[in-house]
Amino acid sequence: MQLSNLKTSFSSLSKVNLTVVLLSIALVAAVIASISLPLFDGVDVVRAHFNDIILSDLRFGIWAACRYDIKGKRTCTDGGHAYDATRVAADPAIGPSWVRGLAVLPVGTVAIGAALVLAVVPGAGTDLYASLTSCLAALLMFLAFVIDLALIGKVNSSYNSFSGVSKSTHAGAGFWLTLVSLLFLCGGAWTALMAHKRQNNGDIELGFMKRFKR
Repeated sequence: MQLSNLKTSFSSLSKVNLTVVLLSIALVAAVIASISLPLFDGVDVVRAHFNDIILSDLRFGIWAACRYDIKGKRTCTDGGHAYDATRVAADPAIGPSWVRGLAVLPVGTVAIGAALVLAVVPGAGTDLYASLTSCLAALLMFLAFVIDLALIGKVNSSYNSFSGVSKSTHAGAGFWLTLVSLLFLCGGAWTALMAHKRQNNGDIELGFMKRFKR
């Protein structure tokens, strides 16, 4: 009996540790993606590259858009939520309405941090709370991912209308970091839920509900 209990405790501990590892990776990726341009020069959502004698790249981040000339000099919009990209972008159609939703990512990052705290703190039901919070964070990160896709599509369609200039549109590092965070976040939510079920003999219950059991 003691050996069985020891195996159960060890398995549960492994699940919790795995949850912490997965959520930690998701949090790091989300934090880096949330900082974005203009502070992190290489972390943008989408970039358009031009083979032009003056313009080299246009990069769109969460907090700013930056224009790069062929010498590497950059000009960025004023940093902030729902920035106006028309200052640096050649297409005035990419306005604040297309980048306003990018701020969902930092909100999701805060939710990941809360889920990680719940996964680390010991206590009855905290792993279930961690799983539920992770699911909420995953929903926000998925929404951020969809918003990123919409912006990539908009940038691609906008600059395809250019004539006489060779151009290409690519997803930036921020987009891929958001995807990585989402995948690890889903894994963390699953392992936290499995740890909770194992601790409660296959049942799913909130910690305070135990008080009402006879």
